[in-house]
Amino acid sequence: MHWKKIRKTVSRLFGWLGLVVCSLIIRFLPWHCLYIFARVVAKVAFLLAFRQRRIALESLAIAFDREKSPVQIRKIAEDCFVSMAKSGVEIVFFMNRPQLLAKQAILVNKHILDKALSKGKGVILVSGHFGNFPLMMLRLAFEGYSVGGIMRHMRDRRVERMFSNL
Repeated sequence: MHWKKIRKTVSRLFGWLGLVVCSLIIRFLPWHCLYIFARVVAKVAFLLAFRQRRIALESLAIAFDREKSPVQIRKIAEDCFVSMAKSGVEIVFFMNRPQLLAKQAILVNKHILDKALSKGKGVILVSGHFGNFPLMMLRLAFEGYSVGGIMRHMRDRRVERMFSNL
């Protein structure tokens, strides 16, 4: 087996194992510890995800050219890792706590959605790719709406199955 393929396989295995362990921990965490845990996960990921860290730092350096110092760029990259960790932790946390999700992801003007659906033609909701937009999909699913998303398959099928089965 080629070295690059071995490295990728091992990396994905450790990533999947990390997700399994984190999801088990999250199931027992109280709400007030959730973001503390997310920050710890983000710090570890920032240290261990060499390729993703490098891509983030290089992309931010290009985007900000000489506007930001390397220290500022590193801080932005770290904050992005924290934001992603918070989103992932929230999704796993709320999957088993729909009553708490109803308090976090509030449906505003739900009657407009219901009116559109009453026409029998379906509805396409469009969202920007920022914040934790999958939480709204989760909330709608808990409310009984049929939801789906358009996305590419994940590179690691185990991770994809894990999130599909949440």
